[in-house]
Amino acid sequence: MKRTIKCIVFVAIFLIILAVLSKIFVPKNNTLEAGIGRRKLPASGIYTEPKNTIDVLVLGDSESYNSYIPLELWNQYGFTSYICGTPAQRISNSYYFLNEAFKRQKPKVVILEANTLYSKNGYVRHVKEYVDKYFPVLEFHDRWKNLTKEDFYKTPEYTEIVNDKGYRFSTKTKNVKKSKQEKFMKENKKIKKIPGDNLKHLKEIKKYCDQNGAKLMMYSSPSPANWNYDKHNATEKVANDLGIEYIDFNLKVDELKINWKKDSQEKKGEHLNYSGAMKVTNYLGKYLKENNELPDHREDKNFEAWNKAYNNFQKEIEENKKADV
Repeated sequence: MKRTIKCIVFVAIFLIILAVLSKIFVPKNNTLEAGIGRRKLPASGIYTEPKNTIDVLVLGDSESYNSYIPLELWNQYGFTSYICGTPAQRISNSYYFLNEAFKRQKPKVVILEANTLYSKNGYVRHVKEYVDKYFPVLEFHDRWKNLTKEDFYKTPEYTEIVNDKGYRFSTKTKNVKKSKQEKFMKENKKIKKIPGDNLKHLKEIKKYCDQNGAKLMMYSSPSPANWNYDKHNATEKVANDLGIEYIDFNLKVDELKINWKKDSQEKKGEHLNYSGAMKVTNYLGKYLKENNELPDHREDKNFEAWNKAYNNFQKEIEENKKADV
């Protein structure tokens, strides 16, 4: 009995220490200098967007932030959107970012890039996510070298505004291998089963959106490396079963006029570059505008910062063009 009590006391003290250290080690701002990390920095900008100003929220792995350009849709239609996509984002992380975004925003539409449905959520990863959520010291333990006095008493206050709204601009271009193109999206009736835990999280995301007055939709970015007809069949079926609008751009490559010599970042065709992302964005923008009541804020002085962000984005594009000459 005494040994059991000692174990309980030891565990309790250990957890208290982790909780205290977590408050110290967690970044106090969403900047690289504060220790937020390059992987999470673009998505963290959702915290600094003015309250209740985001109309469309995008979630997913790297396919999301390489295929959807919020500022282009702002320029064309005037609605605001933000990408909370992160590298190799598992759908459990998508659910976390959904909850975080809704603390300050009330998007009318939530878009999930479907590749995350096939993210691997092993037991060890699941436990790590859970532990990192409540004891972030384990995630940010390497910050001990750069701790400042403010880390010991300040609470997190994010101030860094992310100009590209979560999109990660790239003009890197690689010709996709012919073998990848030839095997890409061969029609069949096979189904690539979605992991049960991922399906559970998708249902939770759908339920959360329904409860908070947001419409959930999904899309699949053109990606010979990541997508196939087996995955399409499974995703389409789940989308129909749950009442989720779904667009598979892998079936619209010809319609989009995707050029695998110019629109991909890698030879395997994993991610679209800026040229390819523009084609997906143009289609999605028209679809979103025609199928949702999204406001046009372009003449609203309260959204002037978006005009400035778009102008800065255009400068970024021009600088890249000059660098390529």
